[in-house]
Amino acid sequence: AFVSAAILLNALFLGYRAGVSIDEVARGTSAPGWLLAVSLIFSLFFVAELLLRAWAERVLFCFGEEWRWNLFDVVVVGLSLIDSIMECTAAGNSNHGQSMPGITIGRMLRLARFFRLIQVA
Repeated sequence: AFVSAAILLNALFLGYRAGVSIDEVARGTSAPGWLLAVSLIFSLFFVAELLLRAWAERVLFCFGEEWRWNLFDVVVVGLSLIDSIMECTAAGNSNHGQSMPGITIGRMLRLARFFRLIQVA
């Protein structure tokens, strides 16, 4: 239930972040630093959750009935982590904290975790 709530909160945060990103582009400003921090916290939480689940399931994580969903989660969490790293790197450059445009696909895939949550429930 806790992870499900985190996925839902992350989906809401991504929606808010998308609106802020549109404002950043329109006004030529950078996002507040707390947005980067929250994004990184979500990414690290999902990395920890994935590692704990892999440790708990051991071999079944890769070869059990849910292996396809686990692979999907690995890809989504990996892209999320890359996106967060790119945002942190870009924040120190002149890009005003914006990540590379192609990496935002990772943000959309994170929303797919929310739809997986609905499907599983």
